[in-house]
Amino acid sequence: LTTAVTTITVLSFFGIDIRSLFTGITIVAAAIAIITKDYIANIISGIAISFSDEISIGDFVKIGEHKGKVIDISISRITLLNDFDDIIFIPNNTVYVSEIINFTKKGIRRVSIDFEIDLATLDTIEGLEADLVDSIQEFHESIEDGSFRLRIAEIQRDHLKLKFQYILKSINRELEREIR
Repeated sequence: LTTAVTTITVLSFFGIDIRSLFTGITIVAAAIAIITKDYIANIISGIAISFSDEISIGDFVKIGEHKGKVIDISISRITLLNDFDDIIFIPNNTVYVSEIINFTKKGIRRVSIDFEIDLATLDTIEGLEADLVDSIQEFHESIEDGSFRLRIAEIQRDHLKLKFQYILKSINRELEREIR
């Protein structure tokens, strides 16, 4: 309180209008707050994520539309490595408000491969499923018998969006990646 009174007194001796000074400082502070809002939100979200046990480095997750292995968690973003060896940076604020599926924590052994196929190249769904099962013949000892399933996710005018699913006998992300 003494420091504030002394500062105000010294400023008034120099002819500085205290109201104008505080108005200017308030405007500058508001501008700084608006500019750094997203960065501060990312930091706060990063702190919340760091102290939760939902995501850890090495986990295989799906955050929004992105799926991959968590390779880094920093104060402002999470870094994923997807199946195509692309590095994806996701801001913590986006992670905090997105749906997160952590495949590692749940111990899910079901693998789902999403793909599209042109209707002109497709004879039958059953034939395509048989071809897919045959194409991964070398991995059958690691996949549960009878767990193969081909599902139609969406029908478009000129193509189909499909999901080919199978269940691994044990969780092994490297094997899953090799099969993909």
